[in-house]
Amino acid sequence: MLGVAFVLGSVIAVSSLQEAHAMWTPDRVRSSIAEFADKQVTELTRNNVPAGAQPAVEAFRRDLVAVELKRRPVVVALALTNFVVGALLTLSTAWALRLRTRGRAWLLQTAGAAIGFSVVQIAIRAALALEQAPLRAHLAAALAANVPGLEALRDLATWRWIAAVPPLLVGGIKVAFLVYLVMTLRRPAVRALYRA
Repeated sequence: MLGVAFVLGSVIAVSSLQEAHAMWTPDRVRSSIAEFADKQVTELTRNNVPAGAQPAVEAFRRDLVAVELKRRPVVVALALTNFVVGALLTLSTAWALRLRTRGRAWLLQTAGAAIGFSVVQIAIRAALALEQAPLRAHLAAALAANVPGLEALRDLATWRWIAAVPPLLVGGIKVAFLVYLVMTLRRPAVRALYRA
């Protein structure tokens, strides 16, 4: 389990640093979000956007960039804080792997802080996803009306709440693992493995 915690901390730190780098300046935000929007449209339409849907695609790209620019300070702050939490989780797990009491104590404190921050992060990311949901719904409705074979997107356009599912699911799994880690580290049999 400590190996999983070490890998989780490393993945959190690296991905958060990449996110902070991608969102660091407004120009980076514009290019990365426009590329992300284009990729989504390309995957949905197999790179065949009809003329009737083109205004909706352009509006989706423009509005998504505007929303991300507005929320950039929050996203960068979340990413940098998440980087610190991930790095601390990695370091404290490495100490705990040496079976030292201090390493176990540090890992317990870091995991507790990671749980608290993850809850805050889930709430903020879900709110940001819900803010983008109307943009995606408008795009889905335009594509469903103009691209043959994408009629099912018309129903998805009404399910705006579904945008909050990915951050809730990913964050929930992370919190569940960290809670399990804390509970395991507090067991007397596990505590007995650590020496001063």
